[in-house]
Amino acid sequence: MLLFDRHRIVVVIDSKIGSIVGFAALNVSESVLSQIFVSVDRKREGIGSILFAWAEEVSRGPLIVRTLATNIESIRFYERQGMIEFENSVNEFNGEPVVGYILSARTPDHHSE
Repeated sequence: MLLFDRHRIVVVIDSKIGSIVGFAALNVSESVLSQIFVSVDRKREGIGSILFAWAEEVSRGPLIVRTLATNIESIRFYERQGMIEFENSVNEFNGEPVVGYILSARTPDHHSE
C-alpha cells in the first residue's frame, strides 16, 4: 500500500496475514530517506532491500540517509546497499553523533543480500 503526502511517500508492506512487516519514508524533493523499518522477526528476508530499491527509484537525485553513529546494524545495511559516508554531524534533539550516507554508483550485483 502506498500513502502520499506533500513531502514524502511512505511504503507499507503487508505480509500474507495482513500485518505490517516494513515501511520506508522518503522526502522526494530532497531525496532523503528519512525512515526505513523492518519488523525484527522479518529481518534478513530482503524486505529492507526492497524498500531501499523503491526509495532509490522514486528519489529525484542521489539518495541520502542519516543515522545515529551508534546504529551499527543500519550502517552496515546502508553500506551493503552501496552507500558511502559523506558527513558527520550531531543530532540537534539528543546531541548524539549522526553519520550521513549517500548512494554511490551502482554495481550489477547491488541488490544481492
